[in-house]
Amino acid sequence: MSGWTLPMVVGAGVFSITAGYFAVIRIPQWRSMPVPAFRTDFDRWLAWADRVQPALVVMTLVAASGSAATSQGNTRALATLTAAGFATILSGSLAILLPLQRRIVADRVANIDRARVRWFRGHVARTAVAVVSFSAAMLAAL
Repeated sequence: MSGWTLPMVVGAGVFSITAGYFAVIRIPQWRSMPVPAFRTDFDRWLAWADRVQPALVVMTLVAASGSAATSQGNTRALATLTAAGFATILSGSLAILLPLQRRIVADRVANIDRARVRWFRGHVARTAVAVVSFSAAMLAAL
């Protein structure tokens, strides 16, 4: 086990837990809220998440890349899978989800219901990638 393994596993695990919380707890609550209440709550929760989650993604991506570079065999393959998953999360968040959430909060979307569903689906996909990547990180640590 390299020195990169623990930060890779911890970062992937904490990110997966926080993303899972939003997917399992917050999204069902947001679906049932009227639009003004949704915007306020969405903005409040994501203001916190936008400070914490990017750091976790970058930490995990760097640690997984370091682990892949210093490992061999299955450990290298699994660490590479973890890095690829978190690179996908980072790029998808920056290119799609973050701009969409900013437009939702600023009330700059033509159809709020479609925008909410799009963000919800994107976040659930991001969470699925995080869980698969965390599983790969855990297997790499064995």
